[in-house]
Amino acid sequence: GVKFALGENVKRTDGRFPNTRLSVEAVLVRAFSEAQAYRRLWEEYRAAASSLHPLPEPRRDLRLEALADVLRGDLKIHCHCYRADEILMLLRVADQFGIKIQSLQHVLEGYKIAAEIAAHGASCSTFSDWWAYKIEAYDAIPFNSALLTEAGALVCLKSDSNELMRHLYQEAAKCIKYGGMTELQALQTITLNGAKQLGLEKRIGTIEVGKDADLAIFNGHPLNSYARCEMTLIEGEVYFERSERAPSRWAASPPTAPSRGFQAISPNPHGAYVLTNVCVHPVVGPTRNNATVRIEGGKIAAISEGNPTSPPGSATVVDAAGLHLYPGMIDAGTVIGLTELGSARETHDYAEGGDFQPDLRASVAINPDSELIPVTRANGVLTVVTRPTGAIVAGQSALINLAGWVPREMVIIDPLALSVEFPALVPLRTGDPTTPSIGRAIARKQREEKVRRLKELFGQARAYAAARSQSPDRPFNPRLEALVPYARGEKPIVIQAFRQAEIEDALKLADELKLKIILSGAIDAWKLADELKKRDVPVIVGPVMTMPQEDHDPYDAPFTCPARLQAAGVRFCIRSHGGSNTRNLPYEAAMAVSYGLPPDEALKAVTLYPAQILGVADQLGSIEVGKRANLVLTNGDILQASTQVLALFIDGKPLEPTSKQTRLYERYRERLKEVKEGRAPLGTK
Repeated sequence: GVKFALGENVKRTDGRFPNTRLSVEAVLVRAFSEAQAYRRLWEEYRAAASSLHPLPEPRRDLRLEALADVLRGDLKIHCHCYRADEILMLLRVADQFGIKIQSLQHVLEGYKIAAEIAAHGASCSTFSDWWAYKIEAYDAIPFNSALLTEAGALVCLKSDSNELMRHLYQEAAKCIKYGGMTELQALQTITLNGAKQLGLEKRIGTIEVGKDADLAIFNGHPLNSYARCEMTLIEGEVYFERSERAPSRWAASPPTAPSRGFQAISPNPHGAYVLTNVCVHPVVGPTRNNATVRIEGGKIAAISEGNPTSPPGSATVVDAAGLHLYPGMIDAGTVIGLTELGSARETHDYAEGGDFQPDLRASVAINPDSELIPVTRANGVLTVVTRPTGAIVAGQSALINLAGWVPREMVIIDPLALSVEFPALVPLRTGDPTTPSIGRAIARKQREEKVRRLKELFGQARAYAAARSQSPDRPFNPRLEALVPYARGEKPIVIQAFRQAEIEDALKLADELKLKIILSGAIDAWKLADELKKRDVPVIVGPVMTMPQEDHDPYDAPFTCPARLQAAGVRFCIRSHGGSNTRNLPYEAAMAVSYGLPPDEALKAVTLYPAQILGVADQLGSIEVGKRANLVLTNGDILQASTQVLALFIDGKPLEPTSKQTRLYERYRERLKEVKEGRAPLGTK
């Protein structure tokens, strides 16, 4: 195969051709036209070789020979692409020259032209739900695989990530959630379809007599998010085997089936709602089947068994038979509201220059109309800590609900905590293998200086506060004023530290300065579990789905970290990556279940435990009378990747789990229907 590329990767460098999508088409047409002429030249030469008038041998051109192989179909095109318009252009050019595109890579807007892709016969390698990491991924939707499959295209899931490739089975389960693919179709996206794309389906991709013995053995159903791989074989040879294998009583069942239709909950003028026949997961007690939950004034007013005996009065009654009610999940470490597009610096408001910016407040820059907000809450994550990052003292975070007209309406606590990113121990890679020791020595000195300045800053804040108390007329210093409650230990400091040495140094700093700290990130916290328990330092672990911090760590060290902290009695909760896919918070917790954390503890790790650590357990984190009615209605276990969210409440107000992504799905599913029925034309004709 040969790698082609379209879009930003091609045109984002100024001063060269091509620099527009218009020019990309011209490059392709010119190149293939030249290759056609080159192929004809050689055909004429070979035809005349045995004649009385042979032709001179043409000059060989390796570039054109490769393109001629493409024209003959001997070299397959695998094309990096994103936008629908550029994909259509490629398919038209391919048709013009009689070429078949073997595969479209990424193809995040493939759903918009699913009929054209299927008609051409190209297969698609796509992500399950990545989006918004750059401008041309902004219209990406997690329904992409389902719509392409519905159109008849061959779809397989890909990773582009050292970490994500380790659990593609979990990504496949999302195909059931988003678009209702069957269990078989979802499994084929990570097995048979990839083999077909590579032309190797006669050897791999299914379990059949005579095929290569490439096998993965799980301790439960592979599309159940609590399952894990126990053994792998490649051509019959064991390449991986867990030392302790055991079936999982939590992972035996298949994934949740697509839900029945659920009617949207209409707003009640009195703010009163009654959910009946619902399975309630209160988190603080046993599951309550066939229960009734009453919501009034933005709070949970009553929880009872069975159907209500008294008339609902002015309340809106919602029959939730067969459905599950959970408290809204809380992500304790995000930048939601402070960013929109990963590659568009203009949309970033979370990272400032300079090492020490304590007076910056995240709540000032929250964008209530960010498209990331409805996408996140549509998966049951209703409350987040949004925080500044990128500096040693980055500023002050805020705890917000993911609904509201203005930031003040969204805010629950502002400011919540001081965000500190502890100076990292690992030096920047210089790219020069001959000077690793010099780079490490310089990095160590730089880090020591940053830690010294951090200590000095807190000392200055205490001195400033003492001077101001004795002389109120002393000049006001916003930076030091902001630090005072944190330097005195009155408010928490969330210190982001991942490696063991960084965590140890952060604890020493807290001891020396008598700070009230919460660790965040803390992938290596399991190495210090006993010490953290003794000090009663809370830990916001995450992301769980990441690579080990050290080369010598076990492959599953981040996956097992929550279970080890829980076993040691450490107060902890689980956070996500914190970017455009904050919605995947529940699957971080599910991975922890796969590696030893009990499911009820995993649920608490994204509901009650973050509420406790953040000081809002009296308001959020569980389904109890008097708490805020932040609730999620689902068709199954909320931590399972195949479970669908059907309805939401934030402060007692019903919200549909809709977003830009669901609207695009409905719109282009209708377009696919029109094309199939002949009411809309193919874009390649």
